[in-house]
Amino acid sequence: MKVKISYTIDDSEIPNEIAKFLNKVENELTHKAEKVRETSENIKNNFDADRLENYWREINTIRQEMIKADTIMSDCQEILIGLNSILEQQRQEATAAEDNQIVILPEPAVNTGDGDSID
Repeated sequence: MKVKISYTIDDSEIPNEIAKFLNKVENELTHKAEKVRETSENIKNNFDADRLENYWREINTIRQEMIKADTIMSDCQEILIGLNSILEQQRQEATAAEDNQIVILPEPAVNTGDGDSID
């Protein structure tokens, strides 16, 4: 059974968390690549028709483990999409706040023509 886990972190921690997840995926895929190589070599060099089910199971196990790695990568994408949405909303709010600012400029002095000016 799969269970979705969520927790809250500071946005500054997101890059480190994603890197941690991706490092886990990298390690798992490196291990899976080795298993694929071993399975391939075993089939190529030691093929036995009586072991077809074993070969199938080995390949299926590798595929299932790769699905787990893909799920972790999908979670990373979702985190980045969520962060992008938050940052875009903040940019829009900042732009709206700037657009709604009222700037009161001082009135320029009016020259009356006699050398005096009215403020």
